Amino acid sequence: MAAPVPLGAPPLTVEPVGRVPISTKLLYGTGSLAVGMKNAVFDIFLLYYETNVLGLPGALAGLSVFLTMVVDAVSDPLMGSISDHFRSRFGRRHLFMYAAAAPLAVAFYCLLTPPAGLQTAALFAWLTTFSILVRLSLTLYQVPSEALGPELTRDYDERTTITGIRSLFEFGGTVGLALVAWTLFFPNFTDGRNDPAAYGHIALTGAIVAFVAILVCSLGTHKLIPRLRAPEGSFTRTRFTGDIKAALESRSYRVILCAMIFGAVAMGFDEAFRLYMTTYFWEFDDSDQAVLMGMIVLAVPVGVVAARQISLAFDKRRAALGLMSFAIAFGPVPIIGRFLGLLPANGDPRLLALISGHAAISIAAFLALMILLRSMIQDSVDENELATGQRQEGVFVAGVAFVGKAVSGVGNLLGGIALQLIAFPARAVPGTVPQSQVDLLGWAVGGMVVLHVVGLYFMWRYPITRTQHQEIVATLERRRS
Repeated sequence: MAAPVPLGAPPLTVEPVGRVPISTKLLYGTGSLAVGMKNAVFDIFLLYYETNVLGLPGALAGLSVFLTMVVDAVSDPLMGSISDHFRSRFGRRHLFMYAAAAPLAVAFYCLLTPPAGLQTAALFAWLTTFSILVRLSLTLYQVPSEALGPELTRDYDERTTITGIRSLFEFGGTVGLALVAWTLFFPNFTDGRNDPAAYGHIALTGAIVAFVAILVCSLGTHKLIPRLRAPEGSFTRTRFTGDIKAALESRSYRVILCAMIFGAVAMGFDEAFRLYMTTYFWEFDDSDQAVLMGMIVLAVPVGVVAARQISLAFDKRRAALGLMSFAIAFGPVPIIGRFLGLLPANGDPRLLALISGHAAISIAAFLALMILLRSMIQDSVDENELATGQRQEGVFVAGVAFVGKAVSGVGNLLGGIALQLIAFPARAVPGTVPQSQVDLLGWAVGGMVVLHVVGLYFMWRYPITRTQHQEIVATLERRRS
């Protein structure tokens, strides 16, 4: 293990351009399994679990998510600024990363195992409290961990590769836990997706994986501490507000963050409604759900590889614009096809093949897009340093952490409101819900394409190209020397 960095040591920096060893990339990426565990529960299962399994009203489920989002809006940038200026024997980031592992595991498990017999108010309090604790614990790890990314290398394409590997672990963890749930946990019960006990198995699995993943990432990157920058100044309330102001004054950062938020919220709504859509709109059984998740698992590495290849061929901005345009055109195709009577009837094996193929392509494209956008956030850190003379990795990547939570947060919030407006019955048997209500599920999901259009508008305003980034890096190197 590397020696700790002495307090007051001069700032150190990594090589600005160059490859990062594959072992470092893998160890660094492993930690994102913890994020994937959270995403699997919050994006795929939580809304269904709260409303259809536990019977919490949709409006209260949405309110619970809103409260956790308020906490995130403060905690993520606060953690970013603290970790940018924190001094310890273990550098700026690692102490927080180590400290997050145990609290995240405990809160994660408790979230999906509330005591039996809780009344509505007590159930709402339990779910809200542990949702907040899960998110706070994840912030403690994710923001400092993400902030290491821009410090590992300044290379335009290497950043995309590193971000891709982290995303491979994150999205792989998400669909992997979902696939395990459908193949191992749910079939053990009659209509297992509606049995609260099945979610306890998901909670225990996710908690263990998240705990181990955080420790592997923290220990595996500990040796890098002497190469990383020492803090510039100390954290104060004034410095925190100044950090936020400086970040938001960066046009590149503002527009890419807005593009990420709108795209992520649209995908988050789709994920939050996925169980409702597959259960009631498409009427898939448990074995069909497993096939669907299996196809999505195959899509994850495709998206990771595609992100770098598309970026090399075009550059990040043009590639992101193309992927967002594709999402707008391709995303609502199955729902439109159903309403036009062009798809096979529910129960026809061809329908499962079509929906699985569409989901796999959509997830691969979305994953490639998010990899590019995260990499572009890192490039904006360099642009900001050129303009202000300050490195604010923690504050900038706090936006990435917040967007990741907005996927489930706003998605579940809007999903809960939509379910309440639709008056969708809890614990309904597929095939017994009035068709008019089932159709409204499809209209709600299809309508999210509007958010992708708004995200595309912001993406057009992102200014940094490959050539411009190379000029920024060269200028920074001349300034240092």
